[in-house]
Amino acid sequence: AIVDVVTGTISDIVPLGFKDHSVSGNEIDPSDRDDVIAFKLVPTFGIYQPDALATFTSGGATYIITANEGDAREYDTYVEEARVEDLELDPNVFTDSELQNEENLGRLTITTTLGDANGDGLYEELYSFGTRSFSIWTSTGELYYDSGSALERDLVTNLSGAYDEGRSDNKGVEPEGVTVGMVGGRTIAFVGLERVDAVSLYDISNPAAPEFIAVFET
Repeated sequence: AIVDVVTGTISDIVPLGFKDHSVSGNEIDPSDRDDVIAFKLVPTFGIYQPDALATFTSGGATYIITANEGDAREYDTYVEEARVEDLELDPNVFTDSELQNEENLGRLTITTTLGDANGDGLYEELYSFGTRSFSIWTSTGELYYDSGSALERDLVTNLSGAYDEGRSDNKGVEPEGVTVGMVGGRTIAFVGLERVDAVSLYDISNPAAPEFIAVFET
């Protein structure tokens, strides 16, 4: 929501859309039952659901950075979560007979509110919570940059043993918070990861090409 603080009015609602995890660079580790950290392309979409955001400026323009944790709705008798292994998939779309095995996509948690467009009980698309990444948006809500699978890959590479394989089926490292500060003349994003007790640092001075700096265990 874009709010005019002076007048106290909402000037616009900007839907952030989805991330295609079948596109190279957007790999995820979807299973907690394969006994390995394995990032791979999967036929599912991640929902951009920021748990926190911050703003910064570069080249005279204002940008928004988001930590895309994701969350499901659950209250009273309403639950939207389900595992892929428990769904009826459209066989004309999902032709891999082993896709719903637990070591593949079966354990992945998705929402039941999307994916069955014609209401026939067969899912033609799969939508998981969050995107396991941080993103940079223009001030009007257009996606300018997404970290793809880099947030999780950088963690695995630089902080041995920190990745929680038991959360692979849910939202991975769960980017929970983000703040931006100036360090040595550079604009630095501090991204808090809920499920691994760590903070990842990226130089976002060039918002089109952030650079990994370090990850610190908390």
